[in-house]
Amino acid sequence: MINHSKKIDIALLLFRLAAGGIFLYEGFLKVFVTDYALLVGYFDNFGIPWPQVMAPFVSYLELIGGLLIVIGLFTRVLSALSAFEMAVATIVANLPDGF
Repeated sequence: MINHSKKIDIALLLFRLAAGGIFLYEGFLKVFVTDYALLVGYFDNFGIPWPQVMAPFVSYLELIGGLLIVIGLFTRVLSALSAFEMAVATIVANLPDGF
């Protein structure tokens, strides 16, 4: 029988794999699929400051950060950066339309 501590560990592992996998996938799309000019224009359209800098920064944060979260390296730092990124994205892109 699996004890309570093991169940929590398994649940946290699955959550880490799911969250890291989503960031990895989205970062892959931004880096390798989306045209850079379109991505910069998208960031500029939402009023993100320095879109030429922030677009690649966010893209590689999602790609490399997602991979490292899946692997289990630097998870606290990368999770904090990713949470901040998602908070900014929510405020900038979703809240003006009423969430």
